[in-house]
Amino acid sequence: MARAFGVVWDHLVPADDPVPADAVFCFGSRHRRVAAVAARLHLDRLAPWVLATGGSDDDPDGLTEGDRLAAELTGLGVPAERIVVERSARHTGENVTLGVRALTDVVAPRRLLLVSWPLAARRCRATFRAHHPDVEALAVPALPRPGVRWAPTWRRIGFALGELDRLDRYARSGFLVAGEIPPAVADAATILRSARAVHDGRELVGARRPSTSAR
Repeated sequence: MARAFGVVWDHLVPADDPVPADAVFCFGSRHRRVAAVAARLHLDRLAPWVLATGGSDDDPDGLTEGDRLAAELTGLGVPAERIVVERSARHTGENVTLGVRALTDVVAPRRLLLVSWPLAARRCRATFRAHHPDVEALAVPALPRPGVRWAPTWRRIGFALGELDRLDRYARSGFLVAGEIPPAVADAATILRSARAVHDGRELVGARRPSTSAR
């Protein structure tokens, strides 16, 4: 199962070489490393601007995802005047369209470094290719270092399979340009789905306990 998860992970988590770009593009996320990776790219002088995009996510303090990312970025040393905040996006497509629109107030983006929750990296890049094919969008997953893979857990397997389904479904709807899923990835996904179905079945059986009553 670990090998199958690794195959799916490598497909979902592309990592392009980070080269100088017009901006770092942060997709709204609660994943703690999104801001950390974006800040590092900016402080390493790979991009003069950082975009924090994301609308309301029911934060108890009333902050949007974009606001929360911006606060994390400033806390990590990114100057506030170098952060562009987009506060309305409700999904990845709007992250891209509204985020680029916000960026054009300070720069005409031709190359962007996309920082996202790792398993969404391919979907974010593919969404850019659908909406802004003229922009070179490079995926920089929010990982501690290149080449890192998460160890498989049932929860992570569920997330990965969900991402594969989104790539297929959204591509057919025209929301992104994902390309064909390689046969090896499809085979690995089949293995993971089968293993997860067996696991879920065991969990369901284990959750059924005969009721007892005091006599």
